[in-house]
Formats: sequence, C-alpha cells, structure tokens
Amino acid sequence: MSDTVSELLRGASTQARVVYALALRETRTRFGQHQLGYLWAMLEPMFWILTFWGLFAIVDRDTPMGMEVIP
Repeated sequence: MSDTVSELLRGASTQARVVYALALRETRTRFGQHQLGYLWAMLEPMFWILTFWGLFAIVDRDTPMGMEVIP
C-alpha cells in the first residue's frame, strides 16, 4: 500500500511539473516577445473587468445574487 501511495504522489508531482512547464512556455510564447508583454498580461484582464463593470453600471443591472463587485 505504501508503494502505491508513493507512486501516486510521484506521478502527481511529475504531472504538476509538466503542467507548470507548459504554462510557462505558453506565457513566454504569448507575452515574452514584446517589451510590454508581461505588463499586458496583467493589464488586459483588468481592462475587461473595468469594461464590464462600467457596462453593468451604465445599464444599472445588479450583480448576480446581489454580490458586491467591489466590497
């Protein structure tokens, strides 16, 4: 049983390293070729959040289940 658990943990560790390497490669490929690429990786989601927040405010629509957007 101990061998099975250690084998499972070793396999999970290997898979985690593979996923991390793929994510790192994707990030470098997508954003690393430009000087402001990594900054853009942070700014783009913030831009979309602010855009939808503004649209919801203009339309005067409530958030789902009455949740606060900004506490």
